Amino acid sequence: AALARALQSHSLELNELALIVADDADILFTGAALDADVVGSSASSATPNSLKVVAFKRPGWTMPQRRQREEPPSSTLSMTSTPFGLDAAAKSSLRFPQRLVDEKLSAYSFRDRDLLLRALLHPSKSRRIGSSVSYRPLDYVGQFALEFVLLRDMVKNGTLKTNQQLHDTKTRLLRHETLARVAALNGLDHYVFLDEGPEKTSLAQYANVARSQSSLPSATGERQNSFLHNFLQSVAGAVYIDSGYDVDTTERIFLKFFKPHL
Repeated sequence: AALARALQSHSLELNELALIVADDADILFTGAALDADVVGSSASSATPNSLKVVAFKRPGWTMPQRRQREEPPSSTLSMTSTPFGLDAAAKSSLRFPQRLVDEKLSAYSFRDRDLLLRALLHPSKSRRIGSSVSYRPLDYVGQFALEFVLLRDMVKNGTLKTNQQLHDTKTRLLRHETLARVAALNGLDHYVFLDEGPEKTSLAQYANVARSQSSLPSATGERQNSFLHNFLQSVAGAVYIDSGYDVDTTERIFLKFFKPHL
């Protein structure tokens, strides 16, 4: 608005100018420039140095049209390659868990289904089918995504005021036991691709105990079996990446799992 007033006061049009020079650019946006009349000089005779604008016209010059941003073809928008895909062995062996998506992930529509499949792939199953990938990188990404979503909600909607309150609540919510119980209560253990053996037995036992308890498991006892927390984080990482790193989408899907514990 200030620049428009300055131009009008000198009977100039923006598309006629090649260059505008002011001795102090800040003055264009404060004081006299903002209050200047739209006709006549914007600098009063009493304060001749309050605003200096020099305009150079270039004959025949017109302002070039701003180029519209070129959007990539729709096919590239719908699928963005990531370093967290599946190899051929995993692709041919894993079945997409549509029921998990429909019932627990708010019917989120994955653009890259391989991300969710990898998020649920345990290394033991990966070795069994001859694959070299697993959930682990997505676990790391999801840990960050969940922490950010929970902290943002605490700041926006919570009553926590002090650094200690925020720290204690975040620590409690992001404990492995809390995450594992949240995963168990939502049946995530039923969808993990895990090879038959002690680890699968331990996972099932932990999930059943977690579902039967009215409170969170203790920090000891079943801790060694609570690796289910990794899969909650990896699924969150898959959604976060697939949605184009959209925190709002990640929050919409996962925050409801933690509401009873906030």
